[in-house]
Order: sequence, then C-alpha cells, then structure tokens
Amino acid sequence: MKFQSKIILLLFLMFVTSLYAQKEKVIGFWKVESVSVGNRSKTPVAKWMKINSDKSYESGNGWLQNSKGQWSYDNKTKTYKTVDPLNIADEFGSFLVSFDKENMIWKRNEDGMEVKVTLIPITEKPMSPADYFKGMWQQTSVSNLKKERRYNKLLIRWDRIYEKYDEKGNKELGYWHIHGHRSEVTFIPHNLKQNREKWKISTNEKELKMIGISENNKGITIDYIRKNTL
Repeated sequence: MKFQSKIILLLFLMFVTSLYAQKEKVIGFWKVESVSVGNRSKTPVAKWMKINSDKSYESGNGWLQNSKGQWSYDNKTKTYKTVDPLNIADEFGSFLVSFDKENMIWKRNEDGMEVKVTLIPITEKPMSPADYFKGMWQQTSVSNLKKERRYNKLLIRWDRIYEKYDEKGNKELGYWHIHGHRSEVTFIPHNLKQNREKWKISTNEKELKMIGISENNKGITIDYIRKNTL
C-alpha cells in the first residue's frame, strides 16, 4: 500500500509539474509568425509581444509599442488571456495554448471562425516597413510619371507627417499611414484639393521603391536612396 501511495503521489507531482511547466513556457519574447482566420491569412506586420514573469505584458508592431497590461494562464484549461490597463474586455475571450517544439500556438473562435496564431521566440523587436520608411529619401529614377509636379525628395517624419520637395524647393505636407497587414502606405495631403495616394513600398536601410496602386498614381514606379540631410 505504501508503495502504491508513493506511485500515486509521484504521478500527481509529475502532473502538477507539467501544468506549471506549460505556464512557464508561455513566458518569453515572441513574434507573431502567422495568423489565420478561417481559411484567410491575417498576419499583422512585425507583430511582437513580451510576456513577463511578473504577469505583465507588452506588445507592438516593429519598434512601436501599442499595448500593455496583465496576463493570466489557467493551468486546467491551458488558456491564456490578457487585460489592458483600462480593463477593456476582450470580447472573444481566452486563447487555448499549445506548443510545437519551440513555437507557441494560440487558438480560439471568433464570429464562428477558428483563429490560429503561431508565435516564434525572438531576442529583439523586429523592424517593420514603417521603421525603415522613416527618414530622408532622394529620388533616383521614376517611370510613367504624368505631367504632375515631380517631387525629387521625400521626408518621412516619425510623427506621421510627410514632406515632399520638388527641384525648386516647393513643398507638399500631409499625413502618412502604413497598412497593418501589408507593405502599403497612404499619403493624405493637408491640401484638401489634392488626392490621396496609395503606394506599395519595398524598403530597407538604403533603398526605397514605391509603386502606385490607387487610381491617380497607378503604374507609376519611383526609386529612392536614403539621404542624411535635405
């Protein structure tokens, strides 16, 4: 009997240990590798989250942090949920957590569709297209540009304001907005008589390519190199 009791106790301790081990595995620095909603891909750009051992978390996109709060994990149901500082409830509730080697998998139902989030471990924040996009750019080539004014310099400011300069020094100001799921930027001029423009962008530390995708700039391609000054 004593031997059986010891076996039962050992199995119980192993079970409890495995539960807490799963909880500890949630803690870490993660990047969202993929998000699927039903049969659609809805992966956000450069999304990351840091789940801390003190039950706090932060998350953001690229170098921008856009949320923080507290997290909890239910050992019995293997579910993870967060609460932000304003105590705004998540209408879809907790995620069911599982692991595939080093990757963490979250699943839940949203409006009748299964949502699956795959997270991979990272050591630093990933850069987003918006992070590379900021700065001063000098135009190097342009194709299919119509008779409209040509802006050969482009300043993308951290405060979401853009400045365009032509060869005579004339300037256009407006807001820039980056898409959350695609490498697309929209320019919204301060001058309401001018049209908004959407561009597909490809950028890195040194180069920027912009391809027009709205009706008023479709087919236009502009290449830039990064500059340090105006």
